[in-house]
Amino acid sequence: MAVTERRPKPIALRHATPVRAQTSEAVPLQTELAEIPRLEEQVEQYKETDVATRLEDLKRLTKEESVFTEGEQRISTATELLQGFSDTQIEASLTALYEGVDDSPREEVLEKVRGATSKLASRLKELAEEAGKAVTEAESTIRDTREAWESEVKGQRDAHAEVLRKLHEEGLEPDKYLDTSKALDGLKAKEPRLAGQTEALKMLQKGRDRLLGQLGSQERRQVEALHKAVRAANDATGGVVVVQPIAAADRSDITEVIVRHTSGARTQMMAAVATDDFSTRSFVKAVRSGDAELSKLGIRGAQAASLKAAGESLLRELEELSVGHAVEVLLDVSPVKGTRELRKMDSLSKGQRAQTSGSSGLTMPLSR
Repeated sequence: MAVTERRPKPIALRHATPVRAQTSEAVPLQTELAEIPRLEEQVEQYKETDVATRLEDLKRLTKEESVFTEGEQRISTATELLQGFSDTQIEASLTALYEGVDDSPREEVLEKVRGATSKLASRLKELAEEAGKAVTEAESTIRDTREAWESEVKGQRDAHAEVLRKLHEEGLEPDKYLDTSKALDGLKAKEPRLAGQTEALKMLQKGRDRLLGQLGSQERRQVEALHKAVRAANDATGGVVVVQPIAAADRSDITEVIVRHTSGARTQMMAAVATDDFSTRSFVKAVRSGDAELSKLGIRGAQAASLKAAGESLLRELEELSVGHAVEVLLDVSPVKGTRELRKMDSLSKGQRAQTSGSSGLTMPLSR
């Protein structure tokens, strides 16, 4: 018989969502900015002609316009982040009724808990409203400023229409140069944003690493407590009942994460997870190390590629999980004094279980 221990929710989950959110925003931006060298090379080719010189003023206007576009994009990003902050579900969760308060003799003390979460809900609502007003004000300022700028540069743009016409007649394709320059300026305007995201991601990752360390310490304390309980149980039975710690067979929380992040066949992955000595930390380390380490776990080919393709979103979630603890109960059913014949309780008849439990003075659950 194996008794499985219920595990607490990992404390590292506190930083899981912020890290994933910051990474999901930074990675696409890094991909975009990787195009800068290619666009710079194309713009450089135009400088060998006099197109760049003759369109310098118009290019300056394009660069200025990219400032407005970048400002609008930053406000859009901030608005998306604030949507979670102002979610009505947060308020509903914080102000929900507490069971066991109204009929408690310590209602006055417990009421302070309800008051604290209700006060927090009110303050969060106020902050969300203030943030909404700030977003509206920023949007209005940028819109009004853009309109004023467009009015100011209209004359310059009209004058450049003649320059563009002449360049077309000369077969110099000024539109391609302007489009390329505009794309390049737009990307360069985003570079400062990436620096900020990278720094924020580093700070979140440090906090997450610290919490993972705390999680490891918590798990070690659980194992120590389990071993202490096992020794006490074995001492109490005088050897008639032998209790030994084992890894829990239920790995469903781990396999569910793998299934959610991967596709295709997963037989090798599931076999690796099912081994007695499986460790999520070792598994994550193997995926990060590559094919050679995955091969040691029996994971090769397409399935190894699938795990690597899933990337850090899978690995960060996995390393916050661990295999649960369980105990296996063995009973000494030997009829001969001085000899031992240990069997799992599940393999015994009801009579043998009752006889052994009675002789040991222990009453143990048959299932859980």
